[in-house]
Amino acid sequence: MRRICHLAGSTFCLTAALVLLLRTAHAGTPDLIEVMLHDRSETMRGVAAEALGKFPKSAKAHDALLQAARKETSQSVRSTLDRILGQAVPAAPPAPAPAAGGVNRPVRTSTAAPPRWAKSPVTKRLPWPFPGGQKDQFIFNNYQQATDIYIHCGLDFIHDAGTPVRAVDSGYVAAIFTNYPGWTTHYFFIVTPKEGGDVGWCYTHLDPRTFTFGEGDFVSQGQVLGSLVDFSVGNQPGVAHLHLHYVRFTRDASGKVNVHSLLDPLYFFNWKDTQPPVLQPLRFVSEGTIAQFQADDAGVVTLGGRVDILAAVTDGAYPDHMGNLGVPVVTLSISDGTHTMKKLVLDHRGDVGDETQVRPLYLSYDEKKAFFNPDSFPRYQMLRVTKTDGDGKITPQDAAECWDTTARDRTGKPLWPNGQYSVKVYAWDIAGNQAVVETTVRVRNR
Repeated sequence: MRRICHLAGSTFCLTAALVLLLRTAHAGTPDLIEVMLHDRSETMRGVAAEALGKFPKSAKAHDALLQAARKETSQSVRSTLDRILGQAVPAAPPAPAPAAGGVNRPVRTSTAAPPRWAKSPVTKRLPWPFPGGQKDQFIFNNYQQATDIYIHCGLDFIHDAGTPVRAVDSGYVAAIFTNYPGWTTHYFFIVTPKEGGDVGWCYTHLDPRTFTFGEGDFVSQGQVLGSLVDFSVGNQPGVAHLHLHYVRFTRDASGKVNVHSLLDPLYFFNWKDTQPPVLQPLRFVSEGTIAQFQADDAGVVTLGGRVDILAAVTDGAYPDHMGNLGVPVVTLSISDGTHTMKKLVLDHRGDVGDETQVRPLYLSYDEKKAFFNPDSFPRYQMLRVTKTDGDGKITPQDAAECWDTTARDRTGKPLWPNGQYSVKVYAWDIAGNQAVVETTVRVRNR
């Protein structure tokens, strides 16, 4: 508080600092984040940064501080941010302007429906692993949140180390294992509804010294299973969290336990999602590159040859949700008004398949830097929506796919003759909320 008072330097700003801290105590960090990122007053931005620095274990606060450090223009506020973060954070270069012609259409303008899928095996709603309702769980990463190397097939609940974790369902402890015997951070255990089963809930990142059970024991729904471990990866500190996923598992001859995620865990809980996904305007690049086709003075992109279409998408469950929710269903439509080609780009409502198969669909962290700051919030996933064979799963064979505007049918007739085309990308979250972005482009083949 003394440091905040010194920074504020006036009765008004000191009062504002007190109000900010009181609001934080009662309503969490979103108000502080809003002030730090958007308030016109340099002093108020600095005060908000100081207040957020009081939450060193909060992933939300840390991400927001990083975002502020990369955009802040005031030297005094940047100094405050650098001190809190413990390092100087270079400002990100300005992102290129979105591709011309992109328009985010309101959800109600579209009649497209997501593809049908097999009925979810969920027959009952389960209690959360932490006390309280949906917002009290602090879900940060969700099922199928892609990274550079794998798909995150579970939920990450951000809480302090030592926080008790409760069983979401009753069952038998079928396996306890770790791939890192020298660490306490990566133990996991699996609870199956039937003794001897191979499908159930997998809990990861609890401190094995706090386990209240052994293999073969029965645990009851709501029972305290143990406490979150003080998380780290090697010598690098991390954020304490529960990674929870619904899996099938096998055990090989050596005793190693292998797990495979089967379904988005959110389907099991009383999850309310009132916010549709958000799509940035589409971008058009030469296949396999990030070199964009340019727009003319009217804002229409002219393209030709082998083309990739890039769609950046994010999703949240409610306003100010500081989480990374994966978007499970994406489709692509290209039409000249009389002929329409539709493709299912992604369908991860169920099993995602090989969770290590991220490319060719998702752009990497470094590739996204050409279009926006990947560390800004909300976090956007960027997809080459043309890199799909239409089955909704990511496989190496999808790398051969693109929008080839020079393609011809068996008679030699162009499939994509020169002219204007409407390109639409649709995205749905697990609650069925829809977003669509539409762009008009001109095909000009030589």
